[in-house]
Amino acid sequence: MLVVIAPENFYTDELFFVIQEFGKNGIAFDIVSTKNGLINGMYFDPTFVKNNPSEGYVIVKNLIKVEKIIKEINPSDYDAIAITGGAGAIQYLWEDKELHSLIQKFNNQKKIIAAICAGPIVLAKAGVLKGIKATCPIDDLKNGGSIGMTFADELTKNGAIFVNENIIVDGRFVTANGPLSSQEYGYKIVELLNN
Repeated sequence: MLVVIAPENFYTDELFFVIQEFGKNGIAFDIVSTKNGLINGMYFDPTFVKNNPSEGYVIVKNLIKVEKIIKEINPSDYDAIAITGGAGAIQYLWEDKELHSLIQKFNNQKKIIAAICAGPIVLAKAGVLKGIKATCPIDDLKNGGSIGMTFADELTKNGAIFVNENIIVDGRFVTANGPLSSQEYGYKIVELLNN
């Protein structure tokens, strides 16, 4: 299992709950990014939310050590790829051509492809969600997208079929709308890996 995070400001709960599911089920995984070394994430705390989801995110010192970078990955070594979301995914992963190429290779090899929060947009921009049902946050974009667009607009303009649900499984594709769906998202990936 390959898990991709942004080089900063990935959502830690979207990583930790997912890899916890992998660990409970004996699934080995590697965490990669566009750079190696220590990477700092953001934590979603729903107690901070007051009708404004952006208030729920705080920077924390949850450092993750990344030893491999995207361009070093051979898709044949993995059964699946999962893209973690967060503000960093918008800034660093949405337009990353090396990551798009890697995702396309996973797709060509008919492997499981998953993404959460801002991650499904990476899949759509890589061209692998054409005609596939997918979900993402319904928030307006503040950074990374066109003014006035939503995450769902980014999905559909790249050929995906947006469905406003917490989790969508369409064949070998799993998408989730954000941090509060992290644990179920991880469970759905495990289900596909075990079938």
